[in-house]
Amino acid sequence: MFPNHQTSPHARPAGSFSVFFALVSLLSLAFEAHAEPYTVFTVRMKGSAEGVGLSARKLAIEDAQHQVMVDVLQSMTNSSDISLFNPVLRQASRYIQRYDLLRSDVIGQMTEVEIDAHVLERPLRHDIAAIMLPRLPRKPSVRLVLAEFIGPEAQERGPTFSIAEEVVRKPLEDFGFRLTGIHDVIDHVEVSQLLDVVQGDLAAGAAFARAISEDVLVTGSVTTSHEPLTPGSNMLRNRARAVVRVISGPDGKLLDTLTAEALVQSVDYEEGGAQAVQDACGKLTGECVVAIVLAVLGMEDENRV
Repeated sequence: MFPNHQTSPHARPAGSFSVFFALVSLLSLAFEAHAEPYTVFTVRMKGSAEGVGLSARKLAIEDAQHQVMVDVLQSMTNSSDISLFNPVLRQASRYIQRYDLLRSDVIGQMTEVEIDAHVLERPLRHDIAAIMLPRLPRKPSVRLVLAEFIGPEAQERGPTFSIAEEVVRKPLEDFGFRLTGIHDVIDHVEVSQLLDVVQGDLAAGAAFARAISEDVLVTGSVTTSHEPLTPGSNMLRNRARAVVRVISGPDGKLLDTLTAEALVQSVDYEEGGAQAVQDACGKLTGECVVAIVLAVLGMEDENRV
């Protein structure tokens, strides 16, 4: 699709520091606005260290934690050059919420342990993406198909395709992703099919993703609800809920589902609803960048990365 410009895996790409800190800043703002419990997954691993006693057991546990991170990094990035992630490996305990010590054995002058490590997924994903974004040999192509349903009659009237896309598009453009939207396909796709795609029909989303020529499809919808702030008040509480899905273009596989909510008070429901849609989507922009980077890293066809 695009030329495959190979770079040395050990070379530091031009501008890598600025890209790294730009993504870190974007993710920090999103986290402050939308802090939620981290997803945790469990990895069982063995570790060992020379010696016996408490100190040796501590070193064996640290070895097991290190091996956990190596396995997870290889799985999430398909990278054989783990040295790229030395900053992550040096802080393995930062990504492990806790561990359960399943066994500890002394064999000769060696201490061996087995642990269940409970790994924090979100900060690990963020740091992997921040490291790998400036090292992608080429920037991915992304199709944005995002709808907003604003107002009490939006489901009957139908969605618009402007506010959510505009919010998500800006940071993706800033990172150099190659973007297309809905406007060059809207005349060639049935409206009912588009509605199925944006509202989360898995089969429709997979078929649409495979039919387009992009690496990644980012699709979803934002819906609003409106109620008086107090009984009889003309001031409205406008709530927006965004559900965004990241789908692999080559195979139509659902890779990630992102959600966020926002609340805005206003007199006019259209004005307040539009602002709530913007705020909800703004909370997901950093996560969209992360999901796209990880999607590209996970593609099996190395010529596409």
